[in-house]
Amino acid sequence: MKNICFQMNRKAWLVAIMVLCLSFPALAQKITVSGTVTDKTGEPLIGASVLAKGTQQGTATDFDGNYRIDVDANATLVFSYVGYDTQNVAVNGRTTIDVVLSENSVMLNEVVAIGYGTVKKSDATGAVSAIKPSEVQAGLSTSAQDLLVGRSPGVVVTTAGGQPEGKANIQIRGGASLSASNEPLIVIDGVPMDTKGTLGSSNPLSLVNPESIESMTILKDASATAIFGSRASNGVIIITTKKGSSGAPTVNFAANMYINTPRNYMDMMSASQFRNFIINEYGEGSSQANALGNTSTDWQKEVLRTTVSSDYNLSVGGTYRALPYRVSVSYTNNNGIVETTKMDRATFGLNLSPKFFNGLLSINANLRGAYINNRFYEESALGSAVSFNPTLPVYAPDGNIFLNYTTYAGTAVAGPDTPGSSINTLKALNPVSLLKEYDSQSKVFQSIGNLQIDGALPWLPELHANLNLGYDISRSNVDNIHNAYSPMSWKNGSDLPYVGDVLVAPDQIGSGKYDIKSTRDGQGRTFHEHQVKANLLLDFYLNYKKEFESIRSNLDVTAGYSWQSFRWQGNSVSNI
Repeated sequence: MKNICFQMNRKAWLVAIMVLCLSFPALAQKITVSGTVTDKTGEPLIGASVLAKGTQQGTATDFDGNYRIDVDANATLVFSYVGYDTQNVAVNGRTTIDVVLSENSVMLNEVVAIGYGTVKKSDATGAVSAIKPSEVQAGLSTSAQDLLVGRSPGVVVTTAGGQPEGKANIQIRGGASLSASNEPLIVIDGVPMDTKGTLGSSNPLSLVNPESIESMTILKDASATAIFGSRASNGVIIITTKKGSSGAPTVNFAANMYINTPRNYMDMMSASQFRNFIINEYGEGSSQANALGNTSTDWQKEVLRTTVSSDYNLSVGGTYRALPYRVSVSYTNNNGIVETTKMDRATFGLNLSPKFFNGLLSINANLRGAYINNRFYEESALGSAVSFNPTLPVYAPDGNIFLNYTTYAGTAVAGPDTPGSSINTLKALNPVSLLKEYDSQSKVFQSIGNLQIDGALPWLPELHANLNLGYDISRSNVDNIHNAYSPMSWKNGSDLPYVGDVLVAPDQIGSGKYDIKSTRDGQGRTFHEHQVKANLLLDFYLNYKKEFESIRSNLDVTAGYSWQSFRWQGNSVSNI
């Protein structure tokens, strides 16, 4: 018995020691630390962040720069503020800690483009954000808009559908209109892009390869309208491409490979769940039950896929005698996650940036071109993929007139003898047929360039005259083809205007009364559209900039004239 009691006492002691050891962290002393955060001139920093290092516990300074926070006596406080160097300060049991933050000269002296020239970030009066692709791995992006995702507060990038061309909706500080466009103005190397877009290429940022971008500046507030007018009311994205560097030629080559795959699928009934639901709801011998098939088809997986895409970029930059230059070429093959979709893009870029007379005269010439071939998809296919009967196969085992695609005729599934005119136009069409029997392609050639001349007089170097001549031209061809006898062609039919039995010519439509007759003959349709756009730009302005060190002030005055012309012509032809 003594041995047993001794063992029990020893266990009790061990348990007591463990409880005491685990309790020590809970006994850590909490103290209240307060103080003031200022800059070197003694001005309080409003909204400076005060955070206990290694925790989520923090606060911000008030209008007088004061803060108050409860932390451990041995904690470390992290003080940070935009444009200032971050400081780590150990508490060491102190209850009052005043901190003086130093300006971050690198950040405040960063030069950003704002339209007419550049300014230091610290001198910008509006809300401005600068993004450098070199800091966000531009090689992992197939479109310039990918560089904007999560990089600037107030900028929301939402991908529009699954098109591989990378079209996205970009909003800066939310939408300003319920009916008009909320897209920002895009400016590439000083040339504003047409806000109406280009036929066959809905993404204006696809013109520039991300590897060729030097910086992206985002103007967020209404001050941008003072530079670009009302079209900048939704903000401005200014893209500056890379230029030549001094020294021997430098060759850069980048190759990237991507795997694109659907992340999630809609949670829909499986074939067996759908079959049980129909039988339980309508009965074994009902017409709904008779329309069920004997297979199991996941229509979402039939229209979506995993693909491999690639991107190649080659650039050569340097100085030839006194001429800095940069030449770049790139090729992108982006295969979409929706069946049949793809984008092939080839781009070319040339930059010349010489300077003369000890830098008093500088010339910046940019030439950029792109050839883009897009393959689009019938957007109703995704809706059909979540609504088409999962118990039916993709192809009818006995064949039918709808190119053998499983299709509803009335309430039943079409068989080999079912006429095409009996197609059920209210039910969803076979999703696979909507993709494979629809061919929509665009071929777009677009070029943008500018010649910018900036000069100053030797006896008045503060005064600069700047002339910017630019252009933006594009040529687009779009073809949309619905193959003959496909389910969509039978559904559309040949709806044409007639007067009696006489077909009305296209130029006579609207001149009199006529009847629309639908033949439901399954004939295919071809729609061709052609567009040519030419936008020209002329900017001229004078800028006087002088610093007065004696009174710690500077004078910056700009006056100028801007002219821009937008012209386009096009035609469309539809054949049945």
